[in-house]
Amino acid sequence: MQRNTFTSEKLDHKPIL
Repeated sequence: MQRNTFTSEKLDHKPIL
């Protein structure tokens, strides 16, 4: 589930790191 984080970061523009 690492790709989901990357997609969320681009769509939501909020990195979950």
